[in-house]
Amino acid sequence: MLLIQLLERMAVIALAAYIYSHSKMFMKISKEYPTLSDCLIMLAFFSAVSIAGTYSGINVEPGAIANIRPIGAIVAGYVGGPVAGLIVGTISGAHRYSLGGFTALSCGLSTIVEGLTGGLAGKFRKGNKSDHRFFCRHCCRDAADDHYSPDIQTF
Repeated sequence: MLLIQLLERMAVIALAAYIYSHSKMFMKISKEYPTLSDCLIMLAFFSAVSIAGTYSGINVEPGAIANIRPIGAIVAGYVGGPVAGLIVGTISGAHRYSLGGFTALSCGLSTIVEGLTGGLAGKFRKGNKSDHRFFCRHCCRDAADDHYSPDIQTF
């Protein structure tokens, strides 16, 4: 039941992100060099998404909230880079910490790390077109190097 409730709440956030992704500002950020105001608006939007993810959470126990807060920080990092992910993660993590509870510190810190991780993943993906081979080559180095052929097209 908890999973269904979280999926319902995530659908609302996905709809907001879909609408934002079709805006002129998002197209400008993804294809051109954005202005400072564009970046600030993006940070505000994804911070609001993360904070909304906290409030749309479900109280599991007093002080513990099952939520979808990391989505905003991860997507901000993926779209805007590690600094954007770190900023949004810090804003939404600080907000979660301010709510209190026995999971406040761990939830706040994990949101910061998730935003940074989304930024690093986005930076890697944008910088290397053959990124789908990265995990295979580095996690299973010996097996992958034996079977890797640059002539083979992978999807």
